[in-house]
Amino acid sequence: MDSTDPAGALGRGWNTSSVRFEVPHGRKSDPPPKEQCMFEAPGVLHRSIPDLVQSEFEKPSAAQFHFTPFYESWTPPTTGKSERLYSELFSSQAFVDAHNELQDMPPEPGCTHPRAIAGLCLMSDSAHLTDTGSAHIHPFNVAFANESMYSRGKPSNHSVHPVMHLPAVCRSCHRSSRKLSGKSRAKGNTVFTQCRREYFQGALKLLFDAKFWDMYAHGRVVKCGDGVTRRLYLRLFVYSADYPEKVLIATIRDGGGCPCPRCLIPKAELCNMGTLEDLDARSKRRRVDDRPRRAKVKRARQYLREGFASTYVGIENELKEESYVPVENAFSVTEAGVRLNVFDLLTVDLMHEIELGVWMALLAHLIRILYAIDPGKVNILNTRCALRPYQVCV
Repeated sequence: MDSTDPAGALGRGWNTSSVRFEVPHGRKSDPPPKEQCMFEAPGVLHRSIPDLVQSEFEKPSAAQFHFTPFYESWTPPTTGKSERLYSELFSSQAFVDAHNELQDMPPEPGCTHPRAIAGLCLMSDSAHLTDTGSAHIHPFNVAFANESMYSRGKPSNHSVHPVMHLPAVCRSCHRSSRKLSGKSRAKGNTVFTQCRREYFQGALKLLFDAKFWDMYAHGRVVKCGDGVTRRLYLRLFVYSADYPEKVLIATIRDGGGCPCPRCLIPKAELCNMGTLEDLDARSKRRRVDDRPRRAKVKRARQYLREGFASTYVGIENELKEESYVPVENAFSVTEAGVRLNVFDLLTVDLMHEIELGVWMALLAHLIRILYAIDPGKVNILNTRCALRPYQVCV
């Protein structure tokens, strides 16, 4: 259910909608009607990504955007051997491949405009605003891969555009699920976990709607800021998020048997990380959003509709081996001309997974070891840190 905002009270182009999803009932003997299991979560603010792209690419500032990818190389004077440089997204191999694939496609009937890619970088994160209260925010943002990262990274340029604000699941959803299943909201209750997954994917479907996939497959004619009229095609390159968010995006189990959102490496083989064998295994055992995977999810969802819990053996047999969940992914589209693997979007996030994750945990553990050996040695560490250009003391 959508409601537009003609008066502009929410801001230009913003709409408020409800996310409609199915709540598991858990009643095998007397299943309720399907309509009784549907729940509407109101108050989702969002705006059209294709309209945002057209608006931003028509601005004079878009004259600095890059529409044709290229390679950068450097020849060291010591070796004389050319090396490829990697920096901007529009000079990456992924952008080059997407551009070449687009140029090889047949043009739209009657269209003679040059074709170009409008590259999208997505990001979202759920956060509590206070340490003690329940204030919550879940923004979704978009940046453009055609823009230089040096320009995109300046807050004064306003290059990161909010496209959706997702409120927390309201209490009425919990009451509705309790009424259907007869279960309380306890820790480990799979009904409420399933509702949260369905709510998140339902919200993504508001963003990635028919208009989005139409521009993805057929493009849209836009007079760009450099004065050239082009047919722009949307392409998704990166979805930046922390691990709990990636779990929701990829519709996999949090810390499951195959915890990585990009590959099918089991937990027992995580100790091989960094080896050549692990690098080869990751490339050969990539996650792919193909028809067999979607068929497994569809069969598992049918068990839920029949009243079985998400821990039912039939669902486990379908999904547990690869750590999937019985939720339909918003990126699993079947429109003609759309080729997308959602798992490839979930690139390694250095800030969340290294600087604020693995490295921070490792540093804290090393400091504990220093305290255990001799508390005075922490002062030596501080002294050495103070000699660095950027002081980091503990």
